[in-house]
Amino acid sequence: MELKKIAAMAEAHYVGFQPHNPYGPICTVASLQLDACTPNFMIQEGGLHPWFQDACFGDFPVQKDGFLPLPEGPGLGVNMDEDWLKANPWRDDAAVWRAGDGSVASRQETNWS
Repeated sequence: MELKKIAAMAEAHYVGFQPHNPYGPICTVASLQLDACTPNFMIQEGGLHPWFQDACFGDFPVQKDGFLPLPEGPGLGVNMDEDWLKANPWRDDAAVWRAGDGSVASRQETNWS
């Protein structure tokens, strides 16, 4: 609800709304729902990863021509595979911001294997 309020304040000043979502499939489809009901929505930023389909029984929206369709199912529109999620828990070391020598990495490296 906080993002909806922020978007409304931006709209009152003729400012577009461009939320950034670097998280997983649940946050992504929740963001899509917010985007669909926000008049000053411009673009949804974020990453799409192949494992999103695995986590959602294969019904995660498929990007086409740079757009993600709004899921049509109940709730957020996707079914989460809880067995897959339990077998693939979140790992603190998945995103690496520092190089092996401790220096800051020039870009974020990922280790999602």
